[in-house]
Amino acid sequence: MPVQTWLDLMLLVLAVGAAVTDLAIRKIPNLLLLAAWCGVFGLHLSGATPAGSAAGALGGAAVGFALFIPLYMLRGMAAGDVKLMATVGLFFGPGQTLHACILAWCAGGIMSLLIILATGRWQLAWNALRKLVLALLPLPLLAWLRVDPGPGPGAGPDDAPAQSAGSMPYGLAIALSALWLLGQRYHG
Repeated sequence: MPVQTWLDLMLLVLAVGAAVTDLAIRKIPNLLLLAAWCGVFGLHLSGATPAGSAAGALGGAAVGFALFIPLYMLRGMAAGDVKLMATVGLFFGPGQTLHACILAWCAGGIMSLLIILATGRWQLAWNALRKLVLALLPLPLLAWLRVDPGPGPGAGPDDAPAQSAGSMPYGLAIALSALWLLGQRYHG
């Protein structure tokens, strides 16, 4: 069986495993991700162009990590989601990983809206979105718009973290994007 077929089978197992565990326990096991990394590099190093294949895989992992780490830093997702996106990037390389990230963001947005609709937590979601946008704007723009960004970190007891509008198994959105792109390889 060709290396690409093995990689596709491994990606299928990774995506399904990550989605199932994220739905069940809201965690993506590091052992699953480590096994994927070992498998990907083992297959690439046994292929015809090991250096080029491994470099492409690392490039995909770097794109996935770079595009998802800001969301983690803004407390929009868990570290396991960032590690999963980087791992999915190993299978796709840089160009397709960008597509996987965009698809995962879209799927995650739809899932978030459905969760907010189901729980009726519109006000909490609005407050969280407002806080996120204000955190991204530079202070001179906030002053020009006459918007008070609120107290800074360590400002005292009123600086409590905002209540969440609900958690979401983002691993499912990442898995769906990976499975969609994988299916596109075999369609038509």
